[in-house]
Amino acid sequence: MNQDRNRTSKNGYVYPYFSQINYLRKFPNLRCICLEGNKICQSDSYQQHVLAYLVHLTYLDYMLIDRKQVAAIQVGLRVVFTVVQ
Repeated sequence: MNQDRNRTSKNGYVYPYFSQINYLRKFPNLRCICLEGNKICQSDSYQQHVLAYLVHLTYLDYMLIDRKQVAAIQVGLRVVFTVVQ
């Protein structure tokens, strides 16, 4: 595994899986994904990451996605991006 692609949280967990979520953006008809039990779920922010990048999802981990939550995540990302620039 390429160690440069790994992301480590404050807890010491390693998350090389975020790039794989980004890969799924190639599938615009993807509506349902279950990540329950995968290592990416160890990240406190995995749901936000998934919802930010896979905007066409309807279900995440067998739960209906709240569109208001997705909109709030996208607004939050814009604020973070603006502050970082």
